[in-house]
Amino acid sequence: KIRVVWKDFPNSAAHPDAIAAAEAARCADIQGAFWDYHDILFANQASATPQNFGAFAALIKIDAAALEACLDAGRTKPLVERDFVEGQRLGIDGTPYFFIGKTRLSGAVSYDELRNAVEAELRATK
Repeated sequence: KIRVVWKDFPNSAAHPDAIAAAEAARCADIQGAFWDYHDILFANQASATPQNFGAFAALIKIDAAALEACLDAGRTKPLVERDFVEGQRLGIDGTPYFFIGKTRLSGAVSYDELRNAVEAELRATK
């Protein structure tokens, strides 16, 4: 009934390695492990630095050398940059940020707020 689309909007002011972490998650995505890598980054924000990206890859059993080669080559940098520019164009003011139909939700929203917005959009599109 719904589709989730992830866009990168790294906040380097709050997290100095946010851009590199977003690029690493996209490199993990090439190996089919975006969400696993995303989850490990969020669970380990204090240590989510480029020095640990390979170790995180190993923890979720993807090829750490391939992930590091992807990062070194800047393979996912254009995607992260494109997402960020798109977010600026759309007026995104922080993360997380949700678009549910024409409804915009900024910041940490409760499960009930998210559910209510999704249900309202589903009712409106019937």
